[in-house]
Amino acid sequence: NPSPGPSFQKIIDNFPYLQRSFKKQLFTGFVFKNVSYFSSGIPNHRGSTFQWGGNFEVSGLEMLLINKTYNLLKKEDEVFRLGRGKNITDYSKFLKLELQTTLKQKLTSSQLIGAQFRVGAALPLVDTKSIPYVAQFYAGGPNSIRGWAIRELGPGGFQDAISSSPTYNQPYYQSGDIKIEMISEWRFDVFWIFKGAFFLDAGNVWTLKTDPDRPTGHFTKDFYKQIAIGTGFGLRMDLSFFILRVDMGLKMRNPFPNENDYYWLNYGGGFRKVSLGDDFNYNIQVGYPF
Repeated sequence: NPSPGPSFQKIIDNFPYLQRSFKKQLFTGFVFKNVSYFSSGIPNHRGSTFQWGGNFEVSGLEMLLINKTYNLLKKEDEVFRLGRGKNITDYSKFLKLELQTTLKQKLTSSQLIGAQFRVGAALPLVDTKSIPYVAQFYAGGPNSIRGWAIRELGPGGFQDAISSSPTYNQPYYQSGDIKIEMISEWRFDVFWIFKGAFFLDAGNVWTLKTDPDRPTGHFTKDFYKQIAIGTGFGLRMDLSFFILRVDMGLKMRNPFPNENDYYWLNYGGGFRKVSLGDDFNYNIQVGYPF
């Protein structure tokens, strides 16, 4: 795992789950580690395109089998680790699966609508308590739910008061073991090399188990109540060899209720007007989100 910066270290010191996620771990895959498959469809006679694919990642499976075989033969209950004393490094053991489906429909020569659906789950194996931070799912940012910044959203209905507080001014750090996400766009030509898009995104991440530091963050049968929804407008420059994209994302529904048990945000109908500086999340990226 990469070493966190000094400001992030302050957060890690206060959250046990982050301490576990950032401890020294060795990713192993002697037989196989990562398998990916993506099908790139071509438009049919109606202008429809269907694409799908997924990624399966494994770490520590071989070491787990070797460890279990050793304990069975020796009649012991030892957990294999590298190093001694304070320099111990654990073998990271987990399974991770992520699937996605993309649908696109051409409306005219200059207009297109499309959506991408993504689901994913990561499962720690046996004696491992958590998934390494770099392998966990996150939501928010230019290729996710654009009303939120990267790692600002979730998990579940948890509201991160530390990173959101101007007093702390800490980076967003939220992540989870389960992800459900949908991003969609209506794309159209504007003028010359400029193209526009209206988008609607929804989803969240969750933890597999209850985390006392992040209550309401685990996945339950009521997960649908914790779906965040954002919308916005994007402007793109088609420079032939690449697309420069700027998206303005606006939060529409929080995954947690306010003091009046209300999830939806009413910017113009009774509370306040939309502020370009405070209410929009700006994303700059090269290429389309899907």
